[in-house]
Amino acid sequence: MDTIPDMVITEFMGFASTGYFNKGKYADIVLGDGDSYGGLGSAWVFLGGNPMDSIPDWGVVGTHHGTLGASVSSAGDVNGDSIEDVIIGQPASGSGKAYVYKGDPSGVEDWDQPYQLPGDFELYQNFPNPFNATTLIRYHLPAISSQQSAVSLKIYNIVGEEMRTLVDKPQKGGHYEVTWDGKDNVGREVGSGIYFYQLRMETQKGGVAQKAKKLLLIR
Repeated sequence: MDTIPDMVITEFMGFASTGYFNKGKYADIVLGDGDSYGGLGSAWVFLGGNPMDSIPDWGVVGTHHGTLGASVSSAGDVNGDSIEDVIIGQPASGSGKAYVYKGDPSGVEDWDQPYQLPGDFELYQNFPNPFNATTLIRYHLPAISSQQSAVSLKIYNIVGEEMRTLVDKPQKGGHYEVTWDGKDNVGREVGSGIYFYQLRMETQKGGVAQKAKKLLLIR
């Protein structure tokens, strides 16, 4: 083991702990930052993987000035579902509170593609990420025929609600890029948080290929 960090998580300060918060085989990280969001506090879960990225997969922000996330830890398997749960402290809320959140907080694993297109069906990580005003999303479609295929690129919030449709039309194989301005389908600015963007493409055999990635918006 060397002294060079293998991953750096920025914009988060405070307490940290580890556990197995989803059904994956890798240990996960929970970080708390009681001073974030003007003293509301927050806590974030980063699901383990190989490789593992520095974008949170789940998060919660305090609703009162109580420094939520001033302490975080694995709570063990509180509800007996064989998945560890998360306990988050909020010491400055009157007499103090602690919140327990059931494990498996992220639905991202349910977004795995049911049908994999051969070669060159690719969704790239947005840039910049995290972002404040706008971010660029790039993707590549395979040239599986001379005809166009139905393609959609949509933004979802962390509970799976559609926020914005960026692309919904037939497209040929090739490289594409689109910008998201952090607004929903009616032009309202969405709040800070974790979002998912999902690319879907109909295949010649009547199936659907899809990929999804997560992004972080910070106002």
